[in-house]
Amino acid sequence: MRIILTLIFACVALGGFAQEKKDIHANDIINTVKERLTITGFLQAGYDYEDGNVDQNSFNLKRGDLAVTAKITDHWKAMFAFAFCANAMQELWTEYEFIPQLRIKAGQFKTTFGLENGIAPTKAEIIDDYSQVTRYMLGVKDNPLQGNHAGRDIGIVVNGDLFDNLLHYDLALMNGQGINRKDGNKHKDLVARLNINPTEWLTLSGSLYKGKNHAVGESRYVPDIKAGDDYTNDRWSVGTILTSKQGYLRAEYVQGKEGKSKGDGFYALAYIHVHPKVDLILSYDYLNRNKDLKMKQTNYVAGADWWFYPGCRLRLNYTYCERSTTMGKDSNLLQAQIQVGF
Repeated sequence: MRIILTLIFACVALGGFAQEKKDIHANDIINTVKERLTITGFLQAGYDYEDGNVDQNSFNLKRGDLAVTAKITDHWKAMFAFAFCANAMQELWTEYEFIPQLRIKAGQFKTTFGLENGIAPTKAEIIDDYSQVTRYMLGVKDNPLQGNHAGRDIGIVVNGDLFDNLLHYDLALMNGQGINRKDGNKHKDLVARLNINPTEWLTLSGSLYKGKNHAVGESRYVPDIKAGDDYTNDRWSVGTILTSKQGYLRAEYVQGKEGKSKGDGFYALAYIHVHPKVDLILSYDYLNRNKDLKMKQTNYVAGADWWFYPGCRLRLNYTYCERSTTMGKDSNLLQAQIQVGF
């Protein structure tokens, strides 16, 4: 009997030790996953009212996005992002950093052109996210030829920071066809950007895009290009950012060519901190989609953000839209939005 009891206690002790080792192993796995995976997401919902030729009055669910970033090693990471409202994969890429001066990213990601496109929607200053020229020329939206691909494309980019962050460069080779699509022709698009940071408060930027794209639709802005046509899609930009404790000013000029049609745009945006949780926005935003047809629109924007919790804000924008005759009537646009992020 004594031998039996001894064996029972021995088995219990061994079982407890094994369970303890199993728990330690499980905790290690959980901690490793927590350290290497970052899950973020956000929701943007609001209300738009506009008179004039648009004439809208509607609540809207603008975005519901989820992103997972994986830190594979100290130098290697990957990211996946899905947009539920658009029902589309937005980003899927991997990046390896050899040294801070040399990184390589491959997959589907934001086109590295200009100052605005790389700003996350959770930090974009106006409710429409970006200026008209960024939205149009980078295919974020409002451009039927490109198919409105949220300013993203598939390709490879080399980038890095030089001379103690004095210079940042990006050099990319892209399909030019947008997200979740194979290239529509045999041509690849070249994208180059150089940012110069001579001081902490000043950034100077220049970008170049040389491409030959395959039209996915037809556009009244460039009527001589039909769906399925290959067309020249070139553009360049110069811009600057001035930063202070009270906020910042960002301004940029972009000129582009679609086929034989030329267009350009300019914006200047001031973001002013008036309270630890309240910011004011003022923006001048001009775009001429086709100079020959005089398709001009100028937006004057005034707004405010109340950051009531980290990543969460209530937003209010008023926009006066001044349009040329070929673009329609002038209008007033009132927008309100709540953003919840985690």
